Amino acid sequence: MPEAVRRMEEAYGSSSARYRQNASAGALGRMEAVFGWINALPSEGDRKGIYA
Repeated sequence: MPEAVRRMEEAYGSSSARYRQNASAGALGRMEAVFGWINALPSEGDRKGIYA
């Protein structure tokens, strides 16, 4: 049988809740457009420089 939890910080749900904001549909569309522009550059060095 598992050991009983004796301290509050070890208990489930005792920490504060976290919120993760998701990207909007518009932001994802703009990101895809920019990736297309970057990947269309003829020089591989230019593409690596932008992504770095």
